[in-house]
Amino acid sequence: MSGGHYDYAYSKLLDFMVNLRIKGGCHTAPPVVRQAFKEHLLKVSEAMKAIEWNDSGDGDRNEEELIMKCISNSDVLQLAIDDAKKSFEEFKKILEKIEKE
Repeated sequence: MSGGHYDYAYSKLLDFMVNLRIKGGCHTAPPVVRQAFKEHLLKVSEAMKAIEWNDSGDGDRNEEELIMKCISNSDVLQLAIDDAKKSFEEFKKILEKIEKE
């Protein structure tokens, strides 16, 4: 297969990042904030490319590393905790139903 699983969405984000003006128009964030955001978008586009290549069958061994440059370990941990709580609640409901039978 060959790329394009997400219509090369990463390249559209990369175009936005490249064209983002550091000094914007009315009511914009300070230039340093915009520059930091540009750098973050570059990281996100790299992670998106890795995801797209993997989902298209081309392969990118750095997907997890690139994603983790965009998010924190605490983001992952919190999601895992939330998922575990949901699973536990579902388990309790099933267990209560079975115990009533």
